[in-house]
Amino acid sequence: MLCCHCCAMRWFRRAGYRTMPFLPDTAWPRRFRGRYSPSPPISAPSVAPAGTALLGSAVALVFAFLPGMLIALAGLPVWLWLGHHPAARAALAGINAAVVGVLGAALYNPIWLSAVADGRDVAIALVGFLLLERWRVPPLAIVVFSVGAALISASVG
Repeated sequence: MLCCHCCAMRWFRRAGYRTMPFLPDTAWPRRFRGRYSPSPPISAPSVAPAGTALLGSAVALVFAFLPGMLIALAGLPVWLWLGHHPAARAALAGINAAVVGVLGAALYNPIWLSAVADGRDVAIALVGFLLLERWRVPPLAIVVFSVGAALISASVG
């Protein structure tokens, strides 16, 4: 917790004064409660001109994806260089295999162990996998099938 007045002020400078209304009273030592009051909230106009919301959402969408696109464009020469060097491609293949192994372990431990309890659950998962891989059924249809089969399985037995 906060040990002194200096710690409290340092914390306020880092987090900003506007966070205080959202914190519970018990988060503060008794000597600091009610001592600092945040600045009044900034209120937005209640009615925006027509088209402003669409323009604002378009600008927000562009600026949300802009950093990632700039990083991808900046990394393009490195990616092209990697494509021309067999040792680098082999290293990336090894990294890819390690990532797939970690994802497989993450799928098994929390998901498979908690979701698959008996043979019926294994059958539903196997049919879903075959629908996806063998017959190329859309994933949303497989989700609907799996949920429906699980509900029927739970109601039957």
